[in-house]
Amino acid sequence: MGTFVGRWLSGFAVVMCCAGSARAEEATSTEIAQSFWAAFLDADVATMSRHYAPRVTLKAGSELLKPDYGLNPGGDLCKDLVVDRRDLQRGYDQMFKRVGRDKWIASSQKLRDVKLTYISAADANKYFALFQAVAGELLVQVHTEPDPLFFLMRQDNKGRWSIVAEAFD
Repeated sequence: MGTFVGRWLSGFAVVMCCAGSARAEEATSTEIAQSFWAAFLDADVATMSRHYAPRVTLKAGSELLKPDYGLNPGGDLCKDLVVDRRDLQRGYDQMFKRVGRDKWIASSQKLRDVKLTYISAADANKYFALFQAVAGELLVQVHTEPDPLFFLMRQDNKGRWSIVAEAFD
């Protein structure tokens, strides 16, 4: 993997957001998780975006807080930043363009078969504390090296699963 792509995928930062909705054909948490992960690897910002809420908090340390992506002109990486889903979409789009979509997709090929583990709050996994997760949420661990990546899912009152937090850098 290229230096930037490898660093981005193997580092660790957190993006928190509110619950959003998923398409009907992706009804289970597993289907949502797999759809989101595939879209991320394909640099498919539109598909990624539909899994997010209207407002998203980028946690301190996030790659997308760097001024290069147009979300955080001040460039302060030490503070959380709340952005609109459309702004997040533009930030990811800038990142994928910067790396080069073809290069990103080619570099991510080895991650296509990476294992996803689904961890419930009942498992008392140490990462739940990081996410401040609560009962009923599902943590998806992506087994990347050297550090795993995570996204947290929650089911809304209509039974739709959505991503409410992620830890990618």
